[in-house]
Amino acid sequence: MNRFSVAAMNTLETFASAWTGIMGVLAEAASCSLKELYALGLDSKTAKQLDRYAQIYFRAKSAPHKQETARAAAEAAGHTLATLGDIERLVGRVPAKHHWDMRIELCQVWPNTRALEDRAAELQQEYGAAPQAEPKQRVSHRAVPDSDLTDLTLRAPSHLVKAALDSAEGVENMHAAEAILRAATSSEGLDGPEITPALIIPVGDSVESWRRISGGEVELSLTNGTVLNGKDVARQHLSRLGLVLLIDEYSGEPVELYRFRDVDGARDARDPKRHLNRKESQIQALLTPVCAGIGCNIGADDCQNHHIEAHKHGGPTTLGNSTKLCGFHNGRNDDDRNKPKYGHIEKIDGLDYWVPAFGGRPRLNQHRAAKGGALRAVRAMKKAMGKAMQKA
Repeated sequence: MNRFSVAAMNTLETFASAWTGIMGVLAEAASCSLKELYALGLDSKTAKQLDRYAQIYFRAKSAPHKQETARAAAEAAGHTLATLGDIERLVGRVPAKHHWDMRIELCQVWPNTRALEDRAAELQQEYGAAPQAEPKQRVSHRAVPDSDLTDLTLRAPSHLVKAALDSAEGVENMHAAEAILRAATSSEGLDGPEITPALIIPVGDSVESWRRISGGEVELSLTNGTVLNGKDVARQHLSRLGLVLLIDEYSGEPVELYRFRDVDGARDARDPKRHLNRKESQIQALLTPVCAGIGCNIGADDCQNHHIEAHKHGGPTTLGNSTKLCGFHNGRNDDDRNKPKYGHIEKIDGLDYWVPAFGGRPRLNQHRAAKGGALRAVRAMKKAMGKAMQKA
């Protein structure tokens, strides 16, 4: 029992020593890359904090004397990773030219959030407040996890906001939030936006094989001995104006997209080798109706066509090498697999999986809208039909 207590205390003392001796830790972290910090077993939040503070207190060369003074003060006061975070948050409240002076002052304060806040308030009186940007109109939205709802935030002229709220609150049997958006997206009334339906036709057991022929068309050989082109198959299934996507349910390859109003298949004029054409982009949107990032519900219409193997690394501009990613997830994707940081997208059995940067199970976006992608819907339907037949 005593041996356990001593061992536990030694472990706790080791932790406390490193926690309050954070400058020694940062000195070593300054020579490490973020990848090397991850490799030590640190969680991503801690690794990024160490990397950021190592940059400020050791790597940056803009004010070496003040940097050294701040380090010595922080070490003498026993600041921790947490209180360094408080210091950096408070330093941002004053103009940039005073950042190092304020940092030095706060590093001398007892490592306590309340004490740091009080001293920062005094210093702000002396140094002045950081300039604030003039308020501007803006709009943003954020998905509500595990739901089909989205938070919409906007900053607009107050008289228009008040008028919109008053009008929406007068609509019977409809929440004001929905009424505002229906009014904004309807040409008249509250019908909401016009939607183009898409019919997904699995090319499965009734089709022996298919091949591409001239004119951007496909030819399907049926198991009953007949041959049809893709447009004829689409006509047989199309009950109203919309999109028809033929998809190979086994390989996951999209066969062809039809719309009985012309779809411009011309490749994007910006760079014919880099961008999908509009038809290909529409096919990808049906396959990936929302961003492939985990938990993301940004719609395909607001996403970017992403090269799974980066174009700059020789990746082709094809549907087999494409997916839909929002700007955030596209920016974070590890295009260079030799420099992992956030993870990357890979296509597995026709579906777009996120692969963790440092190992782990590939994952699909399980948002409800993502599950409605053409291939996932076809496979889910076939699985459900198989179970129903087994019960019968």
